[in-house]
Amino acid sequence: MAGSNVDIEERLQAMQSKLEAQEKELNELKAIEERRTGRRGLFKLAGAAALGAAGSAVAVTGPAAAAPFDNFVLAESNDAGSDETWMTSSSSVSSLEIDNTGGGYALTVSDAEVGTGTPLYVNIANPSNSSYGILMTGYGSGISVGTVGAVGIYAQGFNYGASLSGGLAPLYLSPAGSAGSPSGGTHQLGEIYVDSHGVVYRCTAAGSPGSWVPLQATVPIDPQRVVDTRHGTGGVTGPIGPGAIAHTTSNLTGGLIPANAVGVTGNATVAGNNGELLNGYGVLILYPAGGAIPTSATITAGSGCFAISNSFVSNLGTGEALSFVWSGGGPVQQVQVIVDITGYIL
Repeated sequence: MAGSNVDIEERLQAMQSKLEAQEKELNELKAIEERRTGRRGLFKLAGAAALGAAGSAVAVTGPAAAAPFDNFVLAESNDAGSDETWMTSSSSVSSLEIDNTGGGYALTVSDAEVGTGTPLYVNIANPSNSSYGILMTGYGSGISVGTVGAVGIYAQGFNYGASLSGGLAPLYLSPAGSAGSPSGGTHQLGEIYVDSHGVVYRCTAAGSPGSWVPLQATVPIDPQRVVDTRHGTGGVTGPIGPGAIAHTTSNLTGGLIPANAVGVTGNATVAGNNGELLNGYGVLILYPAGGAIPTSATITAGSGCFAISNSFVSNLGTGEALSFVWSGGGPVQQVQVIVDITGYIL
């Protein structure tokens, strides 16, 4: 009998300990619920806590959908009407954490009234050098915004409007469908634009379409001979006689010069035919194929020398080619023309 009493006392003590633990858990759940709900009620806890030695349960449930001033119900439609919804937290980690494991969007913010509202507004009451308005990281794209408004993202910071980093590149600007700067629309000073060739343009004066300047870079390459009329290199065979006759090279892109190059740098040479000395008459004009012949000379022939050369910078013209003419006053003689490319412009 004494043994039976001891066994019963031990079971009662175990049940009492279990009851105390369940009561503590329930109080914690109630405390969490009080923090999460208020006048506008953000979240409604749905769950159960076992209570009592017999295992009786207390369940907390919510309505099918939340109306204004009701509790926020997960997996249902919630209508706040014209009232704001507030949530405060003293957490040092995260006030709200959303994780979607189904492959869809973790958070979607939209504004039904097109052109009248701001779907997402972020404000830092006490900004500092280490604070972020929005901090986003992503395996693919950290942030992707589609909008019919005037500005997809507007950012203003204490120090920087935006700080970007990426495994491939900090920033990607989608190229336009055509080459060159914008030809339509009203643009503002400071806009950045990328054409179909990857050339970056900046707007230097607002207007329709405004004034645009390419942010081009010259890439040096090992010298590449693209024209040598002595051997027919480049599709032109000499000697070149005087007169306003345009001679056009073949397509210069390919090899060391990429297809999206918009211009080239190089060195042009005029040499006397069959070793003859130049007599000082004649000018060589090199220019983009398909364009008007300019009045400025690339080379002015010297006198008493076998050859004379000069460096040049030129856009590529029709067919990614260059044209040149050899002309001038006086007894202009026949010559050979050599063109070497030393770099390209993107």
